[in-house]
Amino acid sequence: MVLRNVREDNGRALLEMLEHLRLRRANAPNTHITVRVLAAADHDGICAAHILSQLLDIRDVKHTLQPVWENADIAQHIKHVENDTEVLSMVLLNCGASTDLEKLVSESKAPDDFRCFVIDAHRPIAW
Repeated sequence: MVLRNVREDNGRALLEMLEHLRLRRANAPNTHITVRVLAAADHDGICAAHILSQLLDIRDVKHTLQPVWENADIAQHIKHVENDTEVLSMVLLNCGASTDLEKLVSESKAPDDFRCFVIDAHRPIAW
């Protein structure tokens, strides 16, 4: 698991994440929704989801937006990835930093190349 503080690199991590999502999309069939965005159901999460959605649209990355209220919602979405062959990446906005995502992903039988990106200003990163 790679952890980066986006405040320390002038937003470079965000740009690299967007490029990673674009490249993965380029290698998938046109009809596939390759990114699932989970956004905290609060005003910051909703605004961040709207902005990210526009950035993904510009890059022609097909995605879905899902609100989450608690960590159990995140766990459910990750669990369902094993049955969804289209989703290659998950972006968590204002949620997920206090969750052991590495454990959830390994328990979910998600594909080996499945990636989670967490952008969470609420809490420190869980170790």
